[in-house]
Amino acid sequence: MLFGGSSLKTRKFEYKPRYYDPKKEERERKERTRALGKDQSIEGTKSRISESFKTNRQRRGMVSSSKSKSNKMIFVIVGCLLLLFYLAAKDILPILLEKFAI
Repeated sequence: MLFGGSSLKTRKFEYKPRYYDPKKEERERKERTRALGKDQSIEGTKSRISESFKTNRQRRGMVSSSKSKSNKMIFVIVGCLLLLFYLAAKDILPILLEKFAI
């Protein structure tokens, strides 16, 4: 036992990674709500209403984020144009005033 083999066995770690597919989850959830929606029960109606609120909330979030991105881009473009106009006016305006003697 001292120099021979070891009587200790290694522990095995059996980790099986799980794959999460959000599109598949969404598709399965919609199928369940359709199945509930076919019957005219209160639960089917509740699920349809909650689903419509959830999708509207998600759409509203995407629209507001795209609006803020476009607003930021417009602000940057206007700022750059103002800077270019200032630099051009600073150099060119004195020359034009001398030519026209205003």
